[in-house]
Amino acid sequence: PNDIIMENAKWIAQKGIPMIIRIPLIPGINTDDENIDFTGMFLRVLPEIRKVHILPYHDFQKNKYIRANTEYHASHVPPPTTDELTAIKKRLETFELDVDIGG
Repeated sequence: PNDIIMENAKWIAQKGIPMIIRIPLIPGINTDDENIDFTGMFLRVLPEIRKVHILPYHDFQKNKYIRANTEYHASHVPPPTTDELTAIKKRLETFELDVDIGG
C-alpha cells in the first residue's frame, strides 16, 4: 500500500515544498490504466508538484541477489516497452502533469 507515501506527499505539499515525484513502473504491479489514473488524480491536486519522472523497471539488482546467494523473485518481470512508457506518459499528462521518462 502507498498510504504512507501519499500522506507524506500531502504533508510536504501543505508545507509549500516543491516536489519531483519519481514513480518506478513495474509491469503487472502498477502500470495498468486504473493505477495510472488514480496516480494522476492524486498528483493533480497537489500544488507543489513540479515534475513527474516515470522510471522503467529494470533488473539491475538481480546480480546483487546472485552474489548474496538469495533467490531473485522478480526474474519473470519484464521491463516496460518504449510504447508502454510513452502511453503512460501521455496518460499522466492528461492530468496536467509535467512528465518525463527517466530522470
